[in-house]
Amino acid sequence: MFERRMQNFLHNVIFSLQNPIGEVVDYFYRIEFLQGGWPHLHCLFWVKNAPRYSTETDDTLVIDFICKYVSCSIPSEDVQTHSKNHSKSCKKTHKTCRFNFPKPPSQQPFIATPVEHVDSSDKSQEAENSEGSGTSLDQDKKREKEMIAKICDVLQHNDISTMEEFFLV
Repeated sequence: MFERRMQNFLHNVIFSLQNPIGEVVDYFYRIEFLQGGWPHLHCLFWVKNAPRYSTETDDTLVIDFICKYVSCSIPSEDVQTHSKNHSKSCKKTHKTCRFNFPKPPSQQPFIATPVEHVDSSDKSQEAENSEGSGTSLDQDKKREKEMIAKICDVLQHNDISTMEEFFLV
């Protein structure tokens, strides 16, 4: 039943003559099953003439392309009935939610990029950055853990529903 619905959706919507997300030149999907046996689908589509992301170029074209097809919102209380409580997996480390949910949506989309670390083989750079207290990478990891702890504290002790409210705290 699920497979038939999924195939109907792909052929009658995604691959239709209307090309709702553009002309799909290739795709990949995987069907997974939740604990209760309910199937769900993860899909990747390669779209003809879609802008390509590069760290050397402005990402505005890619963000605009994504925004044409993807949206984000927090559903109202009467709609959001399936996940009002955290599961055992969420509380695995005795926190409210080890995944830090719920997360407020951002008003402006962005592409997150990894932080570059100083190569520890570059001894002169390492000496400048470490000041005898470990490598620059160790300092970066320590600083990142401190920032995440501060962010979690703000989220747990404030009623924040948007990223703008988060940045004002």
